[in-house]
Amino acid sequence: MNIIYKFQEIGGRIAAQRHMSAIKDGIIISLPVTLAGSLFLIIRFFPIPNWDTFMQTIFGANWSLVLSYPIAATFDLIGVIACIGISYRLSESYKVDPLLGSIISLCGYFTIVPSFFLQNIEGTTEMLKITNVWRFQYTGAASLFVVLITSIFSTEIYRTIIQKGFVIKLPDMVPPNVSKSFLAVVPAFTVLCTMWIIRLLLASTPFETLHNLINTIITRPITSLGSTLPGYAILIFLKDLFWSLGIHGSNALSPVFQPLEATFRDANRIAAQMGEQLPYVISGPLWREIFTQIGGGGNTLPLVVMCAFFAKSEKIKSIGKLSLAPGIFGINEPIIFGLPIVLNPIMIIPFILSPLVGVLIAYTATSIGLVARMPGIDIPWTTPPIINAYLSSGGKISVVICQIVIIGISGLIYFPFFKIMDKQALREEQEQIIEK
Repeated sequence: MNIIYKFQEIGGRIAAQRHMSAIKDGIIISLPVTLAGSLFLIIRFFPIPNWDTFMQTIFGANWSLVLSYPIAATFDLIGVIACIGISYRLSESYKVDPLLGSIISLCGYFTIVPSFFLQNIEGTTEMLKITNVWRFQYTGAASLFVVLITSIFSTEIYRTIIQKGFVIKLPDMVPPNVSKSFLAVVPAFTVLCTMWIIRLLLASTPFETLHNLINTIITRPITSLGSTLPGYAILIFLKDLFWSLGIHGSNALSPVFQPLEATFRDANRIAAQMGEQLPYVISGPLWREIFTQIGGGGNTLPLVVMCAFFAKSEKIKSIGKLSLAPGIFGINEPIIFGLPIVLNPIMIIPFILSPLVGVLIAYTATSIGLVARMPGIDIPWTTPPIINAYLSSGGKISVVICQIVIIGISGLIYFPFFKIMDKQALREEQEQIIEK
C-alpha cells in the first residue's frame, strides 16, 4: 500500500508540475476552434448519397475548396493558438502579465519559423515585388513539438527578466498601461535576439531549421513509436494505471497524448481533403475515446450498465444507476470513485485490460482494412457512443461496428470481476442486516 501511495504522490506531482500543466491547459485552449472547424469537416464528408452533387448546386464545382477556408483557419493555426495558450498559462503561473508573455512568445516563435520569399511580377510596369511568407505547415499541429519548446523557452526568458527587475521603468506620472508595456521591451528584445541567433546558427548546420532538428531527434521518433500498436498500447496502459491509483490519467499524460494525437489527426485531415490515402491508423484523440474510453477511461460503460441493471447488491445497483447518465456522455468519475475502481484490486485488472483489448482490436482491424481510417474530424468528447463513432468517421459503419464489438468484449472482460465484487458487497449487506 505504501508503494501505491508513493506512485500516487509521484503521479500527482507530474500532473501538477508547472510546465506540464501549462502545456495541458494551453493546448486545450485550441479545443473550441478545432470543434468549430470539425463542423465544416463533417459537412465536407457528410455521409449521405449524392451529397457531392447537392453541394455543387450551391457552391459550384469547387465546393470542397470553398469549405476548406474555415478548416484552414482553425486546424492550420493550432500551433499558433497553442503557442499563445501555453505562454499565457505559464506566465500566469509565474504571476507576470500573461498577455504580454503570450505576445512575446508568439513573436519569438515566428522569428524562428522558416519563411520564404515569393517574387511576383506586378502591374504593367513589371515592377518586382518580393513578399515574405510563412507556410501553414509551420503553424499547424505538425509544429506542436517546436511550439512547446519555444513557447516555454520564451516565457522563461520573459519572466526571468521581469522578476529580476531588468526592465525599463518610467516615472510614476506615466499612465500604468503605458508603463506596463515598456516593462516588456527588454524581455521582448532579448527573446527576439535569442530566437534570431538560434535561427542563424541552425541555418549553417545540415538541419537548417529548428523544425528539421526537432523533427529528426524528437517528433519523428515519438510519432513513429506512438503510431505503432505497442507504443500506443503502453501510453493507454499508463493512463489507466494512473486512474486506478486515483490520478487523473488523461490529465497526467495529456502533454504526451495531445501533440502526438494532434499530429495524427491533422495528417489524416489533410490527406482526406486531398483525396489521398489516410496515413495513420490512430486518427487523433477521438480514436482513443471511441475505442479505449467508451463511457470514460477504462471502457467502463458496460460495467455501469451491469451495475445498474444486473447487480444484486443495493449499494452497487445504486452507484450504477447514478453513474449511467454521466457514463453515456463519457464521464465516469462516479463509478471510478464511487464503486470504487481506484485502489480496488478486483476491478483494477479489467479496468486496465479492457482498453488494451480495445486498442488491439481497433488497431488490427483498421490496419488490415476491415475498419475504415478516420479523417481527423473532431466532435465534443461528451458525444455518446455509436453517435461519436459515426460522426467522427464521416459515416463509416465499419467504425461503428468495431466500437460495438469492443463494447461487447469489454462487458465480457468486466463480467466475472463484477460478479465477484457484487457477491462480496451483497454478503456484506446481509451481514449488516443480521447484526442489526
